[in-house]
Amino acid sequence: MFNRLKGTRDIFGYDSKILDYIRNTFFDIAKKYNYSYIETPIIEEAELFIRSSGETSDIVSKEMYLFKDKGDRNLALRPEGTASIIRAFVENKIDNLQQSKLFYFGPMFRYERPQKGRYRQFLQGGVELIAPKNELNNFEIIKLAYDFLKKLKIENLVLEINNLGSIQTRNEYIKKLKSYFEPYKKDFDELTLSRLEKNVLRILDDKNLAELDFVKNAPKLLDYLTVDEKEQFNSLLNLLKAFNIDYVINPNLVRGLDYYNDIVFEFVSSSEALGTKSTVLAGGRYDGMISEFNGPNLDSIGFAFGVDRIMEIIKNDCQNIEELTDQIDILIGYTSDFDKDEIVKIAYDLRKNFTVHLINQPTTIKNLFKQKFNLNPKLLIFKELNSKPMEIKIKNQELDETIIYSDSSDISKILK
Repeated sequence: MFNRLKGTRDIFGYDSKILDYIRNTFFDIAKKYNYSYIETPIIEEAELFIRSSGETSDIVSKEMYLFKDKGDRNLALRPEGTASIIRAFVENKIDNLQQSKLFYFGPMFRYERPQKGRYRQFLQGGVELIAPKNELNNFEIIKLAYDFLKKLKIENLVLEINNLGSIQTRNEYIKKLKSYFEPYKKDFDELTLSRLEKNVLRILDDKNLAELDFVKNAPKLLDYLTVDEKEQFNSLLNLLKAFNIDYVINPNLVRGLDYYNDIVFEFVSSSEALGTKSTVLAGGRYDGMISEFNGPNLDSIGFAFGVDRIMEIIKNDCQNIEELTDQIDILIGYTSDFDKDEIVKIAYDLRKNFTVHLINQPTTIKNLFKQKFNLNPKLLIFKELNSKPMEIKIKNQELDETIIYSDSSDISKILK
């Protein structure tokens, strides 16, 4: 007897319908915004993620699946999507290394404690907009995320947003923040001490420290933005207001990866499905990554969302989504081998346009109606024993009427 590994899961039945619903909704929204699908390998050189995410990030320090292959290369199962997408963009010279709009969807891997909505193999979707930094491009990414979550009918979401400023602005702020935290370091654990030295911003992002007074009272990066940075940020906030997208400025929001700069944001859910406030979609700008990967000096912004968390929310909060109904279009069967060829031909003709369940063996009228009760089709099509040569009956579930027809095109007319 074999069992799945801890932190993984099998997706089937109702869960698979929710997954299809999320995937199809995301693909539909992304294509409406003219983004192109891209798929990258699930294994990459480990250095790709170490360099982009930062040595002090949780991904690199605690969560990456690392291994050596037979060529003694250091490899990793991809823990997130952005670094792989930018690697692919530069390596393949996508869109001639000019402006590009890309989206992805697939499995990622992180070794963390499994819990509701969190798995060691998890599904993530995301978008990356490679284009000049301005408020309209920033807004497009947030609006795309907003439209996606709204189309999924997810409520109780809060958009939290912050501005990390330019590298120069942030470096000045980091000096002030280090000085501020210095008197408290006697109370820091080993990880927090490491962050104080290597990436002090991560202290602000630590969920265990966030509610402590000395963290709440830390200097705010927004106070150190330049005049131009404040104006650009306010322009984005005005766009959000103009489109009635509510937001909260969270001055301690820094995100967990080193590559972020300027605009960062999260959509946070208060759904009881996850047991606590949880981020379901997050992103921001990462303007330096493309040049760091030996590409041109192009700006970029994107977001990613956890599919598994969204699945939990939909299961708990969104019970009446039409796309998740089990109803099929047609149930079709025959009662004798004499009618088999005719019924099978009709079934396969109808499968060109409709969802059809064909009973692949002779059945009885009683069993057909029992199957009708279980499958709830819109139409039941059958030919009774000893009926006239071309007399096939269509039972309309909604209208509760039976029609006798002699032309297969009649069925299409009824369903349309």
